[in-house]
Amino acid sequence: MAHLWALVRQWWPLLLGNILEWYEFGVYGSLTKELSANFFRASTFGTWSGFAVTFLLRPVGGIVFGLLADRVGRKRATLWSMRGMLFATVAQGLLPSLLCCGEASADVGLVLLIVLRALQGVCTGGEIGPLVTYMAESAPPGVLGVGTALFLLCVYVAFVISQGLVALTVLVLGPERMLEWGWRLPFLVALVPGLVTLWGRSHLPESAEFVELQSARNLMSSGDAQAASSSTGSIAGDESGVNAASASCESCEDARSRGAAASEAAGHAGRIFATVRGFLHDYGRALVIGFSVSSAGGAAIYTSMWCGAHLARQGGWDEASALGLSMLMYLMAGAGAYVGAVICDGSFGSDPFIVQAIGSGLLAVVGVPVFWGLSAYRGSLLAAGMCLSVAFGLAQGASLAQTYLFCVRLFHARVRALGFGLTYNLAMAYVGGTAAMVAEALDIVSPIAPGAYVSALGLVSLLAVLWGLRLRTAGRLQTYAMGDSALKVKDARMAAENASTESAARAQVEEKDKEEEATVVAIV
Repeated sequence: MAHLWALVRQWWPLLLGNILEWYEFGVYGSLTKELSANFFRASTFGTWSGFAVTFLLRPVGGIVFGLLADRVGRKRATLWSMRGMLFATVAQGLLPSLLCCGEASADVGLVLLIVLRALQGVCTGGEIGPLVTYMAESAPPGVLGVGTALFLLCVYVAFVISQGLVALTVLVLGPERMLEWGWRLPFLVALVPGLVTLWGRSHLPESAEFVELQSARNLMSSGDAQAASSSTGSIAGDESGVNAASASCESCEDARSRGAAASEAAGHAGRIFATVRGFLHDYGRALVIGFSVSSAGGAAIYTSMWCGAHLARQGGWDEASALGLSMLMYLMAGAGAYVGAVICDGSFGSDPFIVQAIGSGLLAVVGVPVFWGLSAYRGSLLAAGMCLSVAFGLAQGASLAQTYLFCVRLFHARVRALGFGLTYNLAMAYVGGTAAMVAEALDIVSPIAPGAYVSALGLVSLLAVLWGLRLRTAGRLQTYAMGDSALKVKDARMAAENASTESAARAQVEEKDKEEEATVVAIV
């Protein structure tokens, strides 16, 4: 546990911001009853549709902020994403609603709510790529699994805090005042820790691996600039001719500058398109594998969020009791994730493939039995606790324990933030983010159907891991060392190259000596 607390002290601005990101999701999911009455005219499906809007725009944020992080730095990208997330979270608590402002204002509030959730989606999608990349590249040797799992632990901490705060607010204010205005408080309290997070992130150093990559880029750029300067100097005329040409072109300066600006903008857009196209060409297989692996855990975590609200409606429990069950589930999930990370570091040298396969397989096994138990023993607190909080919680945590490390190691440092952000956000957008809507629809068909959906995705995830393992063994899928491990690999490669050079030089000297000896013998 000592190394865990050391990482927390080192990365607290990143971790606190990540907690606030997922805190907003937890608050929204815990307030479906209140948000449904205030904005969606008592439509539960509409409320979860508003939840899904955030995820549909995550890939956009993953691309934009991923490119930004790979060009200007992981630190600057996380600062901009945090600013957007904080604004969107706090602003949701200030919106006009049906119960406070009447019918006309409710429509305006609904539109603004969707806009804010869209902004939240872009910024959260942009947050995860640079953040996980920074943590993976900065993790000390031997704790890469635990270091990246800290991201997931923050997710569960955020859900526990959000649901605990909502439950406490319900107990203090009562259902009526909670419905009228109390639902705003959990959104508004994010302001102070959000400002503290921004201050802390502004003082973080950039990751060493990105600094090294940027230094290589600068060295290459300076070499190109020197070559261009030399070429320009070789064709320069005498001083009077240059002055005359400069004077004759002064009248064209404005037109040239406008053309240069337009050309630069077009070139920048073209470079972005070329980067994404080249990425898809080079890493298409890694993208498919990472998407398939991430989908199962994403669906599990948001189906579990739906379960809390579902049990409150179907099980006859009050809102606080249902939230308590959900909190216990997330605590168990966090425990499962931490154990999986420790096993990955201790038994497999931070190679996530085996631990990821075990977690995906566990999720495939428990999905149907968990929802069968919830249906067969409806209203039983013990059955709900054992099935949802313990079994489903542990399986969910195990399935996600090494997903971040699994995906981030599929991409080279020059496209790592873009690669991970796009891979994970696509899975969260189109599978995880819609999981609550799918579960709501499948529950009408059969109460076991949501569990079958989770089990099927767990099986797909397991098959994707096994496929990736087979490709890697055959040399058709590359995984990359990271952080201090990457530096060690680079040092070892340089040492091997130096040794090879010395060996070649020694062989040449020996061969020359033999030739001289042969010459002497021939003369004699």
